[in-house]
Parts: sequence; C-alpha cells; structure tokens
Amino acid sequence: MKTVIVGSTNPVKLEVAREAFNWVFPTEEFEFITEAAVSGVPDQPFGLEETKRGATNRAKSCRAAFPLADYCVGLEGGIEEIDGEYWPSAWMCVEDRSGLCLRQDYRQGSRSWSRLG
Repeated sequence: MKTVIVGSTNPVKLEVAREAFNWVFPTEEFEFITEAAVSGVPDQPFGLEETKRGATNRAKSCRAAFPLADYCVGLEGGIEEIDGEYWPSAWMCVEDRSGLCLRQDYRQGSRSWSRLG
C-alpha cells in the first residue's frame, strides 16, 4: 500500500486528494495521512502565483516531514482578479519521492511537470 501525505487537516482537501488518486490509480490502494503543512501564503491567497506557491509549499512541507512517503500533496484555494472581476482558483501539487511534481489549476485545466527545488 502506498502512502499519500495531504498537507492539510481540512476534510474537503483530504477528500479531493482521495478522489484524485482513486481516479488516476483505480487499481492501487493508498493510505492517506493528513498533516497541518505550512503554506507560506496568507490565509486567503490572492492571484495565480500566490495560490500556486501555497500548494507547492504545502507539498514541500509534507516531504520534509515524511521523506519516505510515496506522494505528498499540497492543495491551495485562492482568488484572482480577471477583467475587474474576482474568480476562485485552486491548485494541487502532487510530488513523488524523486521531487517530480504535477501541478494542476482546476480553473484553466492546465498541467505542467516540473522539479521542485
């Protein structure tokens, strides 16, 4: 069984991580552990970069606390101003043991792979 550390004690974020892993890996079994990870951003992140940084920081914080975990997950919700209107945004960062991280912006549906430093 693989271990997934979720960088939040928020039950909604835990459920999002469970759903994502069960969708991507339908035949795998996972143990999910929550961790009150540090986001390093305000309680209400503003803007794309701040929200993305919060998710990344949570994943890194989990990795530091659980170096042998199979996956570390950081989730962050924020708001953005687009054309004078405010829109919700959310980012998920999933880091494997090698440091490879998939970041997903639900609003835009963009995906990019990058190594966390």
